[in-house]
Amino acid sequence: MRVPTELIARYDKAGPRYTSYPTVPTWSARFDADAYREALATARTDDAPLAVYAHLAYCATKCFYCGCNALTTRRPETLDQYLDDLERELELVVESLGRGRTVAQLHWGGGTPNLLSDAQLQRTFAMFADRFRFSDDVELSIEADPRLSSIGQFRTLRALGFTRISFGVQDLDPVVQKAVGRIQPAELVEDIVAASREAGFRGINLDLIYGLPRQTVASFSRTIETALTLAPDRVACFGYAHIPTQRPHQRLIDEAELPDAHTRFELFRLAASAFTDAGYAWIGLDHLARADDPLAVAQRERR
Repeated sequence: MRVPTELIARYDKAGPRYTSYPTVPTWSARFDADAYREALATARTDDAPLAVYAHLAYCATKCFYCGCNALTTRRPETLDQYLDDLERELELVVESLGRGRTVAQLHWGGGTPNLLSDAQLQRTFAMFADRFRFSDDVELSIEADPRLSSIGQFRTLRALGFTRISFGVQDLDPVVQKAVGRIQPAELVEDIVAASREAGFRGINLDLIYGLPRQTVASFSRTIETALTLAPDRVACFGYAHIPTQRPHQRLIDEAELPDAHTRFELFRLAASAFTDAGYAWIGLDHLARADDPLAVAQRERR
């Protein structure tokens, strides 16, 4: 199917980050701490299992493309201080929500959650285990930087009960990696994915990004081919958002090296076609899942 160039041009404009809902432009300072407590208190009367997200906001280094709420540190004491604050916030939440609520899903994102040491990972898990009750079929998932991963860390996470892990791959082309300040050879990613499976993770997710500097249809095709050989259960293929006025570190990216609107569209179409041709279900704007993955099953069953 050919999409007219003028149609691509018409919609080649910035929009709110759709991965937050409701999107940020609708947020208001009127929703303050009291309103949050009231919302939690209202949720207290609902017995439905909860899904909980924890933001572990630190990375070892800053990738040039990053649009997340993240800071950089290599100081263990800084991470400990953040965990102190997280524990205080958890305590405030359960005061309104109620202690011992059932949790069906717990996800740790960031930042780079696997920047934490084994002891810090265990401490963080205990914070939630002490305040919530995990359902018998709870899904525990975590985001991970392959460059900071190890078989020992995977075993620690599996011992805690984590079953799904999302690796930030983004792009495997060395030229693109240099342009975005994130060097991680394909061989490293392949080894780490294999190690995570060896440790017993049942759900392997890969994050990819299209629209990065120096990215071409040919280079991104090679990244996708390698990703397919890793047989991930899910893939998230996000479009790069260049917002240097809001994320000053993105000024390290040369705007002249960014693909134009037509190439961006072709990169997106390439990813969607390659994964769906390989049997993945296309879910939402940018997620794909193997046909037997619970997400794809839920889509088929319209739930």
